[in-house]
Amino acid sequence: MIDDRYRSGIWYDLSAGQICEINVEDGDIQLVHPNTDEVFYTFDDADEFHNAQDEFRKIPEDAVNNPDVFYQEVVDYMFRKTELPVDDSIGFKYADENTEVIQKKE
Repeated sequence: MIDDRYRSGIWYDLSAGQICEINVEDGDIQLVHPNTDEVFYTFDDADEFHNAQDEFRKIPEDAVNNPDVFYQEVVDYMFRKTELPVDDSIGFKYADENTEVIQKKE
């Protein structure tokens, strides 16, 4: 049906601009938001998913496990570099959605 590597982890769908998990349920391949379990797309069949699988990038485990630390590392990196590698930029997007930035009061 689908390659096992897609059955775990959190993914970024480049074409939809969505962070998702890929669930297979009752033969349906679904894109589900990892925090709300909202299904935002169901593929018609495995062939449709197969044709679209190049559009998915896995969110780095560091971003998933410690979004606040990953967020800070990317911000620090951005001060030193002008362009992020793709994996870091999608990891940053995930970390940004899962990190609350609070301004320190002086």
